[in-house]
Amino acid sequence: MPQGMKESWQREAERHLDAQLTAEDRARFRATAHVFFGSPATSIVEHARDNHMDLIVMGTHGRGGVAHLLLGSVTERVVRTAGCPVLTVRGTAPARATVHAQAGGDYSTFERPNFSIR
Repeated sequence: MPQGMKESWQREAERHLDAQLTAEDRARFRATAHVFFGSPATSIVEHARDNHMDLIVMGTHGRGGVAHLLLGSVTERVVRTAGCPVLTVRGTAPARATVHAQAGGDYSTFERPNFSIR
């Protein structure tokens, strides 16, 4: 990998996440956004453990059959290995709506990417 490429990717991903997660979301849901390199499932589980997360919320694609066998499922690996509960909802928009509704908000305008909840 060329020198500085990983750092460039890191900065770009962080910039994108910062633009998606508002200050209100961060305060209301105690939400955080982090960029990790490596195995997605391992990174999510380790981050939740290291930061004493109470809940991991993840959307699923709902793949089945051969597609599931070939592609696997990050969500499935997180569910099997996480030390805290994992809320899974088919599709990311319903997952965001579920979290927002459980927090007592009006989820009709909640259209931001997934984030961690502590």
